[in-house]
Amino acid sequence: MTVSPVVPTVVLSSAPQPPSHHFNPTVRSNQDFYTGVREAIEARGASLMLLPPYSHDLNPIEQVFAKLKALLRKAAPRTREALWRTIGEKLSMFGPLECLNYLRHCGYGHPA
Repeated sequence: MTVSPVVPTVVLSSAPQPPSHHFNPTVRSNQDFYTGVREAIEARGASLMLLPPYSHDLNPIEQVFAKLKALLRKAAPRTREALWRTIGEKLSMFGPLECLNYLRHCGYGHPA
C-alpha cells in the first residue's frame, strides 16, 4: 500500500490553529512515508511524538499475555469452563500499577 504524503500535509495546513496554551501532541507511527508532515504539524503549534518501532519486547500486551500464559500453565485447567474461570481469576491479578509498569517499560506514558 502506498500513501501520498500530500493528503495529510494539505489537511494539516488547512486545519484551524489550536490555542497556544494547550498541549497538542500528535502521535504517529515511525514510517518514512510522512514526508513533510512533521513540518506541517509543528507549523500549527503542535508537537510530534513518534511511536517506538514494533517489537514484541516493546509491546505491553505481549508482556501481559506472556505472564497470563505462565499463570495458566501453572493452574493447568483441563476443561473449557475451567479455562475461562481461571482466565478471569488470573486477569484480576493484573493491578493498575503493574499495567502502568508494563506501559512505562515499553516507553509509553510519562517517565517516572
